[in-house]
Amino acid sequence: MLIGPTGCIHFMLSDSADVTSNPLSWAILGGEEVGEDIGYGPARVLEPQQVKTFAAALASIDQKAFESKYNPAAMQAADIYLSDMCVRDGIEALEYILGNYRILCSFYKTAAADGKGAILWFS
Repeated sequence: MLIGPTGCIHFMLSDSADVTSNPLSWAILGGEEVGEDIGYGPARVLEPQQVKTFAAALASIDQKAFESKYNPAAMQAADIYLSDMCVRDGIEALEYILGNYRILCSFYKTAAADGKGAILWFS
């Protein structure tokens, strides 16, 4: 299970609680698993080319398009973490998700521009 707003972001990008063939679903759940389970699964390593691919995929979606994917009822039906907050708080929950989405996009944009890979680790 994804924690915090990452589950909501993943769902809004991929229309699924799981990893799909859509590269946008790999922005949070992509890469190769490495090491042991650290509570929410093992860390994941993304190669620089993968980071570049994810950054480009994320850049292809403007904020309005991302916002349009906000569907608290669908999140709740898919058992997405924080979906109850989304149902309860509506637009306030969306603002919280958007703030974290912008951080995610900025992270990938900077890492891609610098030619870096990444390690994804949920704790």
